[in-house]
Amino acid sequence: MMPRFCFLLLVLLLVACGQDTPIGIETPSSSNGGLVIGGRATPTPRADIPVTRDPTADVALPACTPPLEQVISLPEQFPKFPFPPGTKFTNFWMLNNDPNSLQVLGYAPMDLFDGLKYLVAELPKQGYELGYGDQEANEAESQFSGNGWRGAFVLRGVYECEGVSLWRVVMLKQ
Repeated sequence: MMPRFCFLLLVLLLVACGQDTPIGIETPSSSNGGLVIGGRATPTPRADIPVTRDPTADVALPACTPPLEQVISLPEQFPKFPFPPGTKFTNFWMLNNDPNSLQVLGYAPMDLFDGLKYLVAELPKQGYELGYGDQEANEAESQFSGNGWRGAFVLRGVYECEGVSLWRVVMLKQ
C-alpha cells in the first residue's frame, strides 16, 4: 500500500501549464483495470513491455514505425536513463559542443501513455525526481533531476502507428 501511495503522491506533484492537462493518475478505471492519465483511460500495461530496463531485451518496433535512416547506439557518455528495451536511437547531440549538455532522440516500442506510465514508475527507481510537466493529446513532457544531472523528456505519439512513440531526452550536468 505504501509504494502505491508514494507513486500517487509523486504523480500528483506534477503541475499543468496553461490549458494542458497535468500528467497524473486520477482514479483506477473499473472497466479495463487500467488507469486514468490526464483524463484519458488507459488499458492495463501490455504484458510484453518489461517493467524494468533490461538492456539485453530486444523488443521490436511495430511495422508502421517511420523508416529510420540511421540507428545509433546510445553513447557511453549519456547518463543512465530508463529507456525502454527495444528503443532505437536515431540522433545524438552535444549541445554547443558541451559534453555536459546532451540530447538524444529515438523511437520506443510503446505508445505515448504506456511510455509515460513507464517513466513515472522508472525514473524514481533510477534516482531521479520528477519536476513539472504537462500533457496534451499527443504529447507528454516533464522535467527531472538527480544523479548530478537535470533534464527534460518529451514523448510524442506517432501518427497512425499504435505501439510506438518518439522520445527526446535532454540532460544537463548540474
